[in-house]
Amino acid sequence: MSINKKQIYEYFARSWLPGGNLYYTSVNYILSLIGPEDEVLDVGCGYNPFHLHLGDRLYAFDPALYYGNELTDVENFDPKGKQWDVVLCLGSINFGDISVIRPQVEKVVTFVKPGGKIIWRQNPGRQDHGNKECEDIDFFPWSFVWNHQLAGENGCKVTDMKWDNDRRIFSIWVKE
Repeated sequence: MSINKKQIYEYFARSWLPGGNLYYTSVNYILSLIGPEDEVLDVGCGYNPFHLHLGDRLYAFDPALYYGNELTDVENFDPKGKQWDVVLCLGSINFGDISVIRPQVEKVVTFVKPGGKIIWRQNPGRQDHGNKECEDIDFFPWSFVWNHQLAGENGCKVTDMKWDNDRRIFSIWVKE
């Protein structure tokens, strides 16, 4: 199944507003998981809330908003061989069915160093953003089972996973 990327990018550029990031997906909590020397990649950075805190240790990109270092999507991002200690995917790998999600996850795993971690915020298939535009977007039905399956397929181990406000899944994978 293909997804309408233009529709998704327009939704995020015109309709989406940040918010709803509660305890586990709050900026402060995520910063507590990042070491003082860690280099960080933010995949789908949105309004790039980590830039003020991480400065030059952060590289960020987004396909819809111009607040990161590049305007691109995960499929077209070229890391030029670089890998990061921490990769943030806080809502960016959520759209389409497994035929879309699987290759995106595979690529994200290539961005992280062995022993590094990927911090996720996943929408479990809910079109609950509170606006009509969201109703036409195909959200992947993330689950605890999908986390373990996709992590295992990609040489990662799930080290933490829990519900954040019973709406989103917070998960950490470590690349083995």
